[in-house]
Amino acid sequence: MLEIEAGGDDKASLALEEFEREQAGLGLNAPKERHDKRLFDATCRNDMDAMLHELEYGGATPDAHTNPRHGLSTGPALHVAARQGFVDAAELLLRWGASVSSKDTYGLGPLHVACRHGQVEVARLLIQNGADIDKLDIIGMDNPWEEYLDEA
Repeated sequence: MLEIEAGGDDKASLALEEFEREQAGLGLNAPKERHDKRLFDATCRNDMDAMLHELEYGGATPDAHTNPRHGLSTGPALHVAARQGFVDAAELLLRWGASVSSKDTYGLGPLHVACRHGQVEVARLLIQNGADIDKLDIIGMDNPWEEYLDEA
């Protein structure tokens, strides 16, 4: 195996890392679903660098539904950012085309999720980006956004 000295050429280190990822089936040529899953996982960790990498180079889709992880519902990465209050992650996903109207498997939009978890800053960001404040969830419940925004 090729040895790279610590502090060596960054391009060589990155090339070696990508080669190893390819060998493990996780590189840039991995199936698109893997990039979507890695975007979801990076969002769970609030790892902005990994998120940007998957969006820029992996072709991950911001609105892709992925398998649940750590008790989070199956849904797009924006829902994870909304639930956890990861404002920067939500901004990045929105900048890359994530929809404020996307739904998780329970029919909840990211605004519903942000409000139900008390994430006021993310709720405001979603409203500023066009989230429908009058939209009902799948069981007909209103967005509780007013209650949370009034408290802040």
